[in-house]
Amino acid sequence: PFYYRNSQDLTLGASVYLEEIQKRLRTVVDFSVGTMLSLDDLFNRICCNKHFIAFSIRGETLWNGTDCFWPQTEIIPRLRYYDYNPIRNSNFNFFISTDIGMFYSGIPIKDDDRMYLASLMSFIAKFWIMFHEESHYWHGHLHFAQEHRINSLLRISENGMKIEQEISDLYRTFEWQADRNATSSLVSLFFGKGNMPYELPNYLKKEELLLESYFRILFCAVGSLIMIFQKSNILMGGSSYYPSTQTRLTSMFGITISSIIDINRKGKLWVDGIDEQKLQEILINAEFSALLDLMAVEDIITDEVEYDNDKLKSNLDLNNVKNLNFIPNGIDELAKVAQGIVMNLDSGEKKINEIWFDEYRQLVGYHNYIYDELLVNSRKKAELNGNSPY
Repeated sequence: PFYYRNSQDLTLGASVYLEEIQKRLRTVVDFSVGTMLSLDDLFNRICCNKHFIAFSIRGETLWNGTDCFWPQTEIIPRLRYYDYNPIRNSNFNFFISTDIGMFYSGIPIKDDDRMYLASLMSFIAKFWIMFHEESHYWHGHLHFAQEHRINSLLRISENGMKIEQEISDLYRTFEWQADRNATSSLVSLFFGKGNMPYELPNYLKKEELLLESYFRILFCAVGSLIMIFQKSNILMGGSSYYPSTQTRLTSMFGITISSIIDINRKGKLWVDGIDEQKLQEILINAEFSALLDLMAVEDIITDEVEYDNDKLKSNLDLNNVKNLNFIPNGIDELAKVAQGIVMNLDSGEKKINEIWFDEYRQLVGYHNYIYDELLVNSRKKAELNGNSPY
């Protein structure tokens, strides 16, 4: 029941909404051009980073780096990883299209493996956005908003959505539910029986790293996407209406791990005969490696704060972006988070426990009530147009 639209908006954003056409409602999933540019720019840049998917969990060097192309140009985004409207130097008498490499901040152009890795992660991230927006529909979020007149546009957006404070818990739960379903759908798409997840870069094809690398790439692609959207929400002052970055990452890691273990138990994983204890060990290694990789992503996202004039600066919360701290510093802290997610245990460190698990537990409680009581009729309305995959 979905109509996909690629809007020409050059800012980062995606949304799903009900649109009336000839007295009938249709569901529109809207991707902006700015989202495509942001993701391609980000993944090309992080594939130039010497710390990103470059080491195994055992400390073995997997990738020795390459000579990356760092464009020197006056054509830059107004705000990298958010607003891709170009700024042009007055000395330039011609227009450079925003869909070419010169618009990006770094390209591993001399390394086929890293070029492919950037393209692959951008591909995975776009699928996750699609599943996330579709999940809002199948869960009945749009019909619920329509019934209760929560949003006159009947729209749920991933970009700085501002709503009344008294329903912020409801919308945070909607986003949490959509995150979980998007992730489980991604697992089914890539790791289900009969599917080949995706081709790995050559340097990750070592037999002992194969499974770990498949999962690590998915973790990194979706984790990077979550972080870039959270930057956008903070910039636009709408972050209180979404789960925190830590909670969204916790949910993504947790549902990926539980979904993979579940389909393995049912004999529906794309590879046969994996011992569950061995599989859990592989998943822990992939998760911990991905958390280390996401530290490099965090540095890049927060470093690239650019703006072209005082008006833009005053409208956006740039100082908060410069001080973002999505991923805890230090190997010990990361290890506690990784163990807490996999084993569903308290980390033992009060601060980390509060940041990574308290809101998650709160949203589980909201989910049980909202899903089982508030959204029952709204889900039935959504399913009149087809069978929900969830």
